[in-house]
Amino acid sequence: MTTSNVKMFHSDILTAWEHAQKLNQRKKHVSIILRDNSIVSIQGNGFEVPSQYAYRGYRSLHSEIHAFMKMQGPKENLTLLNFRFNNAGELRMAKPCKICMPWCEAVFDRIIYSDSNGQLVELKGIKQ
Repeated sequence: MTTSNVKMFHSDILTAWEHAQKLNQRKKHVSIILRDNSIVSIQGNGFEVPSQYAYRGYRSLHSEIHAFMKMQGPKENLTLLNFRFNNAGELRMAKPCKICMPWCEAVFDRIIYSDSNGQLVELKGIKQ
């Protein structure tokens, strides 16, 4: 991902940070789903797992699935933005976990996440 693309998502990072402030968890994960560059869902991680997802191995409600559950409208032209903030407000690694990654790759046209250095990374080869 180029620096210009990082600048393109600056307002989304600020939106995610504002949402993260409402979470009680130490590690604040926030997922934003975009459709045609407009936010259609934003959710954070949680503690309660809906029964239909518990059997898949989830022990907590991951932000990716939480945002997807709350999203309305067509399930096409979607981009996932995944952020994690530490207590100091710094971006940290937010790559979808091994449970989330298979369905995320099947659903989203683009997956962009913060890495351990606070940079944005885009997964390649999604839905081609």
